Amino acid sequence: MSSSNIGGNNGNNASGINWKQVASPNLLEQMDDSIKVQIANVDEQSQQRCNKIMKRAAKQEVQRKAEEEKCKAEEEAKQKAEEYRAQAEVKRKQKANVQETTEVL
Repeated sequence: MSSSNIGGNNGNNASGINWKQVASPNLLEQMDDSIKVQIANVDEQSQQRCNKIMKRAAKQEVQRKAEEEKCKAEEEAKQKAEEYRAQAEVKRKQKANVQETTEVL
């Protein structure tokens, strides 16, 4: 076995094929086009993933804001209910005081 073909492509290999003559002359152009198509596909997939992530993030933000608004509304409702209870208690006491005053007279 000769060592001239080991580790290199000098135009001839063990099968006797001269790949420089067999390969199409526009092989580099074809490979370049193929790589461009693959890059475009990867870019498209990446953009789709990005869009999906952005939609998910936007949805989560809407849900977070809705939850905050719900909590805020619940807290306001609790405060209003407490105010109404306090007002009702004041009115009840006033009414009780009026009744005591009229009973005393």
